[in-house]
Amino acid sequence: MVGITSALKFPLIETGANDFSLVGSAGFSLGETEHTSLQVHDGIPYLAFVDVANGYRATVMYYHQNMKRWLPLGEPGFSPGPVNCTCLYVEDGVPYVAFKQRILNGKVIVMKYNGTWWETVGDPVFCGLEINYLALFVEAGVPYVAFTESSLYKGRLMKYDPTEGWIQVGKNFSEKYVGYISLFVDQGIPYVAYTKGDNIPWCTLGKLAVSKYDYDLASGRFDWIPVGDEDFFGIAFYTSLYVEQGIPYVAYGDGNELCKISVAKCIYDPKQGKQRWAYLGKPGFSEGNVVYPKLDFGHGVPYVAFRDDKNSFGATVMKYDGCQWVNVGEPGFSAGEVNYVSLQVQNGRAYVAYADGAKENRATVMTLQETVSVPPMVSKELPGLGL
Repeated sequence: MVGITSALKFPLIETGANDFSLVGSAGFSLGETEHTSLQVHDGIPYLAFVDVANGYRATVMYYHQNMKRWLPLGEPGFSPGPVNCTCLYVEDGVPYVAFKQRILNGKVIVMKYNGTWWETVGDPVFCGLEINYLALFVEAGVPYVAFTESSLYKGRLMKYDPTEGWIQVGKNFSEKYVGYISLFVDQGIPYVAYTKGDNIPWCTLGKLAVSKYDYDLASGRFDWIPVGDEDFFGIAFYTSLYVEQGIPYVAYGDGNELCKISVAKCIYDPKQGKQRWAYLGKPGFSEGNVVYPKLDFGHGVPYVAFRDDKNSFGATVMKYDGCQWVNVGEPGFSAGEVNYVSLQVQNGRAYVAYADGAKENRATVMTLQETVSVPPMVSKELPGLGL
């Protein structure tokens, strides 16, 4: 793909330590964890997870800076029964958590912490026989949940209205079977990334797609609109979506690159007069195949974290330095194999959470501080970046 020469000012981020260090103790949860979901607000890490030791119920913990230990936020195992697919979001200091009931005909439940206990946001959302993928986002106090519903694996987005309760945003965002959903809301515009296929097996081995709910000039109404050129992507495993300054980015395990990680951004191409996707750096830039890829931004710099099957199935973090993807800390820095990797970057500090195989799949969070400076304006060739 042809590079485009532009004057760019990239933040220069340097590692302030040799490698990641523990936040509190390793394996701090009571027992085994699933679906760990990390958020950081004002320097305080929060972690939601399926708490196996508490009957597969939801638990949220936070790191107490003065006590230097992890504490439960509210009661451990506060959900009304066993759950799956825990998702956490903290907005303006208010933690929200979404999960699906771990039963047949289960529902999506969203709860928020009111300072004393966890309270339900609206009624549970009935979504057919089964909910298979789930994502949560909160903007301006409005929670959104995206999921696949029923045995049809159709993708649906709901948002909460204080008067009407949970309402669907448009129609289902894909007419095909949907898997691996991720969600981002930017100034009231919801974006979803997902894989799609003609049947259930192929939706999890399907092509990556990104859509947004916005005003469609062609139809003269609000609808789900494809973002960029749909033919750019091939088969994907997992998706992680982020919108930075109005520009969508997506990270995924790239089936065209032996399941190594790729990151693409959607740019406006003046020659074509429309938006198109372009790789950020080279496609398939990880050493080996990846699982649980996560994308986040810090000071305008994209970071990814993933389970690195090339490096003993440990956790690896990388960032884009303006020309290429480079390691942050040592690749595979965790003490053992990891699952359910989650990433947050705040104030030059990267945080990674996971179920820690070295600690019987208990929760572990690690962090690394970096320093940021902005170099003078430069002009350089960036292959495939499209800036």
